[in-house]
Amino acid sequence: MANHDFKYFYEDEVFRITKKGALQFGMVIENAEFASSDESSDEEEQPVKAGQIRVAWYPQGSEEVVPERKVHLADRSLMPGDVVRRLVQGKNTQRGYCRDVKVYSSVQVIGTNQVIFGVQSEDLTPLEAFKSDILIGLDGWVGMVRSVKSNLTLRFTDGSKVIVDDEVAEDLDDIRDKRDPECEFKRYDFYPGQILFGPVKSLEGGQWIECSPDIQSTRKHKPHKAFKVTVEEIDFISLGVSWICRAYFSSTTSTEETKAQPKFKVEGESLARVKMLNVFEPCTLQIGDRNFYTMKENDIVMMKSEWKKLQKDQLMKGKKDKPAKKVAKLAEVEHIDDDDNSSEFEDCEADSDAASVSSHDSSSQNIEGKSGKKKVKHQPGLMTKVLKKKKLKKTKKTGPLTMMVVKPGDKVVTETLSTRSEVDVVWQDGSVEKAIPSAELYPIHHLDDHEFFPGDFVTEAKEGFQPHSYGVVQDVD
Repeated sequence: MANHDFKYFYEDEVFRITKKGALQFGMVIENAEFASSDESSDEEEQPVKAGQIRVAWYPQGSEEVVPERKVHLADRSLMPGDVVRRLVQGKNTQRGYCRDVKVYSSVQVIGTNQVIFGVQSEDLTPLEAFKSDILIGLDGWVGMVRSVKSNLTLRFTDGSKVIVDDEVAEDLDDIRDKRDPECEFKRYDFYPGQILFGPVKSLEGGQWIECSPDIQSTRKHKPHKAFKVTVEEIDFISLGVSWICRAYFSSTTSTEETKAQPKFKVEGESLARVKMLNVFEPCTLQIGDRNFYTMKENDIVMMKSEWKKLQKDQLMKGKKDKPAKKVAKLAEVEHIDDDDNSSEFEDCEADSDAASVSSHDSSSQNIEGKSGKKKVKHQPGLMTKVLKKKKLKKTKKTGPLTMMVVKPGDKVVTETLSTRSEVDVVWQDGSVEKAIPSAELYPIHHLDDHEFFPGDFVTEAKEGFQPHSYGVVQDVD
C-alpha cells in the first residue's frame, strides 16, 4: 500500500473526545502499512486493517484498534532530516526536509495535580545520567550503550538503609505508578525521592548499611512483609558499550595521546570522562516520558482539570464536535469525575498506602483505603457512585498530595501529558519556512532517486565517473 494512503504513523500523538465529553490522548503504535492479509490472525491481538490504527491510550496504556477518522492528530512525530510535504488534501505539494524541530510540552508534577504548561523539551533533563541505545564518546571513540548497571541506596521510614543493584529494584513497585508492566507508558527510570514498595525478602541480598531492630526482626520472621522505601542515591557502576569508530585526530596529536579502543565494560574513573552524544534527545519527547524540570519565574502552572479544559478548547478549535450539544452538561460533570478516576484517585490510593503501609498484615484500615477499594468495583447504583465520589473528594482535600507549593528554582520530577512540535523546513524551491506546526506536515517515507533538495551534492549523469565535476543543488522546480 502506498505511503499516501495513511493518515497517521508510528509514534504520532492523537486525541479524541469520549462519549462523556472527556479529552483523551493516545499514541499510534501501529498502522496498516506493514499489515498483511496472509498473516495468521492472532487471537489475542486484533489485526490492523486499511484505514485503521492501533492506539495506546494515555495514561493506562490500553491498546485499541480504531478507524483513522475517529481520532484527530495532536502532534506529528518528526526528527531533523525527515522529508515532509504540506498536508493539503488532494494536492501533491513540494517536498522539504526538517532542519530543526522544537518541542513544547505540558508536564504534570509527579505526586500532584499540578501541570506546567508550555515547557520547552530542551529544559527537561533525563532522570538517569546514562541510558541504553544512546551514542556516547570516550577518549575520541564513539560507541553505542548496550547495558547500564547501577546501585541504588534505599531508605526505610525508620532510617534503615540498604544498597541494591538496579535489577533488584526493578522487581519493586513504584507507589505512584500502578500501570501494567506491559503498558506503553510504563517507565523504569529511577530517581532520588522515588518511593518503591515490595517485600523485605527481595532486598535481603543487598548491602545493609543500617538496620533497625524492627527491620532485623522482620527480615528473620516475616520476610514476605512489604515496606515502602525511598530512593536516596543512584550510583552508576558500569556501562556495556559496543564501540563503532574512532573520531578524527589532528596531525598535531601525538601517538601517545591516540588511545586504543576502550573495553566493552566502562567503569571506575572512565565513567567520568564519558560524554553523551544525544544531540536530538529533546526532539524525541513523548507522552508518558518522565524528566527532571527546574521551575522558572514565568512558568504557567495550573490544576490538571483546568489544563484539560484549556487543551480541549485549543485542540477542538475549528473542528466539528458533533456530540458537544447533546452532552454539554454531562461533559462538564464528567470532566471533574475524570480527574477523580485518574490521577486524583491514584493519589488518594497512594495516601492510603502511606497511612497504612502494612495494611495486608494489620486489621486497621482507614476510610481512604475503604473508599479506594469500593471505587475500583464500579458499583451500578447511581446514588452510591455519587456518594463515593463525594467521599473521595473530601478525603482528597485533606491528603498531603493535593497541592505542593512549587517555586522558581525547585527541581521537580515531571511526566509529559502532551506535546506540540514546531518545525523549520527547507523546501525544494530553496525557501525556508520556520515554526510550522508538525500537525500541518505529512512525512514522506519512500523517496526515489530523482528527489533532490537544496544542499545536495550531485554529479552529472553521463558515462564515466567524474569525481571532480560536481555541483550543489540550489533549488528544485
